[in-house]
Amino acid sequence: MKDVRRVAFVVRRTEDVFECARSAAGLAVENLEVGLFILDAPIELPEGDAGFLDLLEMIDDLDGLVFSNLAANAEVYDSIRLLSRADAAARLTGYDLVTAF
Repeated sequence: MKDVRRVAFVVRRTEDVFECARSAAGLAVENLEVGLFILDAPIELPEGDAGFLDLLEMIDDLDGLVFSNLAANAEVYDSIRLLSRADAAARLTGYDLVTAF
């Protein structure tokens, strides 16, 4: 994996969003460029769970990007950018490795 610099994570199930974000943040800490694509999965977290917000902040601070094709996700979380499925597909071609959750 020495030639891998850009890693995308794609998650499509609500119950996998947190773990996927955790994996993305972990690779961002290792100086890899990460993109987290939350597709068709509404983000539903327990009330008062700041852990997910911390992960989003970490990804953002380390120059990673987080996208969702659901407007509700982008409205609730400032660091999530709204992106259509077609635009997500186009962006994914720029990554060295794409991991699906």
